[in-house]
Amino acid sequence: MRITVRTRTVSIMFFCIASALLLPANATTEPTDDALLGRGLTEKIYPFGVYIGEDPDMLYRLTPFEMVVLDVKLFSESQIQLLQDSGTQVYAMVSIAGAEIDTDAYRNYPRARLGRIAHTQNQVYMDPSLPHWRKYVVETRVNAAQSKGVDGLYLIDATVYSTVGSEKKDAVARGVAAILKRIRVNHSELKVIIEDPLAVFSTESFTRKKIRKLVDAISKTQVSFKPDYTAADGGQDTSIPQNAQRRQRVMQKLKTYQHNGINIYTIDFTQSESQKEIAEQRATNAGFTSFVGTRDLDTVLWYGGRTSSFATRPFTNDSVWNTPIESDAVVDSNSEAMVDTIQDSISLNRIFLNVHEWTVPIYYADNSTPTFVVDCTNGCGPGFTGSPGYETAAMPIPDGATPDDTTDGLMTVV
Repeated sequence: MRITVRTRTVSIMFFCIASALLLPANATTEPTDDALLGRGLTEKIYPFGVYIGEDPDMLYRLTPFEMVVLDVKLFSESQIQLLQDSGTQVYAMVSIAGAEIDTDAYRNYPRARLGRIAHTQNQVYMDPSLPHWRKYVVETRVNAAQSKGVDGLYLIDATVYSTVGSEKKDAVARGVAAILKRIRVNHSELKVIIEDPLAVFSTESFTRKKIRKLVDAISKTQVSFKPDYTAADGGQDTSIPQNAQRRQRVMQKLKTYQHNGINIYTIDFTQSESQKEIAEQRATNAGFTSFVGTRDLDTVLWYGGRTSSFATRPFTNDSVWNTPIESDAVVDSNSEAMVDTIQDSISLNRIFLNVHEWTVPIYYADNSTPTFVVDCTNGCGPGFTGSPGYETAAMPIPDGATPDDTTDGLMTVV
C-alpha cells in the first residue's frame, strides 16, 4: 500500500513517534510535579497505578510507577516490554466473571450470562460455576495476557458472588476458587492480585491458608471514598465518603489478610485534595498501599499516590503541532521522496530514533523554576543581549537538568 504524505505530516509523524517516550499527546496543562521533571525512565515516583485506555502516547506517563495494571489486549508486546525495560512491572487486567455485550465472550456463552454489572452500560456478569466459562477464562483470557509477557494478573469481577441468589452462592464461590487454582497451576510464574474478593473469600470454599496460596495481594475499592452515582455526572468526577462503620469493618478485615502475609491495596475515588490526603493517611497508618483514583479528561487514568499532571503539552492549542491536518490538505511536493526515506527505514525493520544519547533531553519550566545566566558565543537567538561573539540571557533551567552527554551537548527547556 502506498502512503501519501500531506503538508506537515512528516514532522508530525516523527513527533508522535517520540511522544511515546517523551510526552502524552493529550496531556493537561496543569503545573507539572517537580519530582517528574527531567527524571530518568527508571526513576519511580508512585507504587501502583491502573490505566484504562489504548493511547500508546500514554506509555511515558506510566513509567513513574513501580507497577501498572493495563488492559493488555490494547497494547503490543513491544509496548509492554518498553515499560518493563524502564523498571515498571506490568499486570494484565483480566475479568474472571464479566463480559461486554456483543463480544465473542458474550455471544459464545449464553448460558453463563447473569445480570448487568452495576454502573456500567454494556457489561454483564458471567457465571464462574460453569466449567466451560472457567475454561474460557483460563485458556483464552489468561493465556492471552501471559503471551504478552506480563509480570502478573489483576483479576476483577469477583463481586459476582454478591449479585447471585442464595441458592447459587456456593456454586459461584467454588467456581471462583477453581479459576484461581487453575491459574496457579497453569501460570505459577505470574503474581496474582484480586479486586474486591472479601465477600467470596468469607465462604467455606476459601480458608486463609488457601487464599494465601492462591493470591499474592488483595485490592479493595471504595474504602474511604466512592463515586457518587446519583450525581449529574454519574459519579465520574463526584465522590462521597464511605459509611464510617462499613469502612472500619473493611479495614479490620483487610488487616487479618495482611497478617496472613497478603499485600493489601486500597482504592478510593475522589477529586478532592483533602479527601485524597485522608484516604492515603488511613491506608498508610494501616500499612496498606494507597491508591487514589482520579480521571483524566481525555482518557481514564487511575493511579496511586498524589495526583499530578505528568507533563505539559508544548505549544498552544491552535499551533501546527496540536491541530489536526485538514482532510483536503495539499500534498507536499516532496511527498514521494519523504515516503521513500521512511520506507527505506522500514525495510531495515526499524525507524531510527535516538533515545538515550545523541538526542535532545527535554525539561519543563514554570514560574517557580530558578533562572541562570547562559552564555552564547555563536548563533545566538532572540532574548540574548551583548556584543557579537559573547551574548548572555537569563533562562529558567530546572534543578538537575543536564544536556545530552555527547559532543552535541543538546538540551531543551520548554
